[in-house]
Amino acid sequence: MSELPFVSVIVPVWNGEKLIVKCLRALEAQTYPKDRYEVIVVDNGSTDGTVAAIQSFPWARLLVEPVASSYRARNTGIAVARGEWIAFTDADCVPAPRWIEAAVEATRDNPGHGIYGGPIELFVPEGGGAPECIQHELLFAFNQTLFMSQGHFVTANLMCPRGVLAEVDNFNAQLKSGGDRDFCRRVREAGYTLAFVTDMVIGHPVRATFDDIARKRRRIVGGGWMKQPVPLTAPQLLLRESRRCAGETRHMLRTKGIPPLLRLRIVALITRLWFSAVGEIARLRLGGTPTRD
Repeated sequence: MSELPFVSVIVPVWNGEKLIVKCLRALEAQTYPKDRYEVIVVDNGSTDGTVAAIQSFPWARLLVEPVASSYRARNTGIAVARGEWIAFTDADCVPAPRWIEAAVEATRDNPGHGIYGGPIELFVPEGGGAPECIQHELLFAFNQTLFMSQGHFVTANLMCPRGVLAEVDNFNAQLKSGGDRDFCRRVREAGYTLAFVTDMVIGHPVRATFDDIARKRRRIVGGGWMKQPVPLTAPQLLLRESRRCAGETRHMLRTKGIPPLLRLRIVALITRLWFSAVGEIARLRLGGTPTRD
């Protein structure tokens, strides 16, 4: 057992008192030996009962990062992490029991990569939600195999050596969205590759309401506005979001098995998301700053 590497799991959280409990229970149930990993939860300015919820898990280390940025919060966790490997997930995620074990096995069976990432399996949360929102998420959210083909993983499910993090100077703490893509770009530019690990599974609830999906879309717009190394202009963002919505519509219409009425509701949802994105582009163009909510 002593030959197993020590792994630090870092989880940023903001106003997630209900979600973080499920995440920590899943991390507590990992098959990896308890003395070979630690969990560091970084509260990023929560105003609800998140801190109290974390404190009910005394084995988890609680840190506080008051400046609003999940990437800054991750860097705060990295600064005190003891692991030779650093794994990342999010407060609304539910790691499978073998998540850490599968990741470590991959580093031994397929060594030398700068980042290891795995599938993100979507599930419908208790209480359900709007059918068009659920179907939209199932079609378009968290496709890690697609992300890998584009040269990145999302921070909901990735692990990398401490040395790689140090070499690229961790995450860009100025960003509120898109920092995972930026981080992976810098890791690739440093000469490292990405590895997809089939058994390294994370569960993630679908965003089951329009407001939830629209908030994510606005964050994506803000990430493009601050994109590194070259930010996108308002016209470029408008073109990107228009292409995104058109592509989603085409893909949905080509997908078999969706009832006609549900297709219409999804088209209406995609249209509303386009207007939400346009509104955010206009707000940023008029001097607003990217938001995390």
